[in-house]
This record gives sequence, structure tokens and C-alpha cells, in this order.
Amino acid sequence: MGHPNVHRLGPPRRRRIEEGAELHRLRRERDGKNKELWKTTDIFVVWDDWGGFYDHVAPEDIDFDGLGFRVPLLCIGPYALQGVVNHTQLEFGSILRMVENNWHLPQLAASDTRATPAESGCMNYKQAPRKFTKIPALYPPSVFEREKPDHTPVDSQ
Repeated sequence: MGHPNVHRLGPPRRRRIEEGAELHRLRRERDGKNKELWKTTDIFVVWDDWGGFYDHVAPEDIDFDGLGFRVPLLCIGPYALQGVVNHTQLEFGSILRMVENNWHLPQLAASDTRATPAESGCMNYKQAPRKFTKIPALYPPSVFEREKPDHTPVDSQ
């Protein structure tokens, strides 16, 4: 079970309804009476697989839990650096490492022990928090709330 202040929203084919409703709830909280949440929110959007993107750099062979193909990572939040392409080497363990550092928790495995924290090179916590700007959505929240569950296995295509 995750920390109550850490939310993970998975792939859209897997749990669209629950995650859409959860995202809508989080947006309502943030947009409504709790706009203060924005000042303490970091959002990391990461691809969990390389998806066939061509990468001219071969993965570094570190160990059994070593690095795989490079994937995009978007850093969003009031302290995110604007207009920056970060070249810091991060890995999936980097997000866990950031959470561990933030709550003063010990590392769990080799990957998060060696990982650079996810906020490195893309966040500046010394700057004043950027004001929340609402981004218009393509679909209203009701689309996700009415959607029927998709029970198709994720890797069936």
C-alpha cells in the first residue's frame, strides 16, 4: 500500500474508470477549496516501456536490475524548471528514491540505492512556487466516470 500523499495512475487501458475518477477527484480538490495542494505537488509522467522508440544509445549493462532503453519522463509542478531538457540519467528507481528521500525512508533495493532522485535537474525547490494554471481538458470528467471497465489484458495486442 502506498503513502497517502503518493498517487500512481497507471496505463490508460488498464483502469481508465477508476483512475479517471481518481484524477477528477484530485483535480476537484486542487481546483476547488484546496488550491494549496499545488504548492506541494510534484507530478512525474514516465513511460513504463520503450514502446518501439528508436534510441541510438544502447542501455548500460550495470547489473541484473540494470538500465533498459531510455524512456521519456515529464516533470510537472510548481517547482518544475521551464523550457528545460534534462540530460541527467534517471531510472525507474529514481521516483522511488525521491519519495524515500522526501520522507526519510531507507532504500529498498539496489536500483533505488544507486538511482539519482527524480527531481534532479528538473525541479528547483528554492524558487517561488509557480502559480497554478488550469489546463483545459479534451474531455469532461463525466466521460471517465461513465466509461465501462475494459477487462482486455494489457499485452493482448
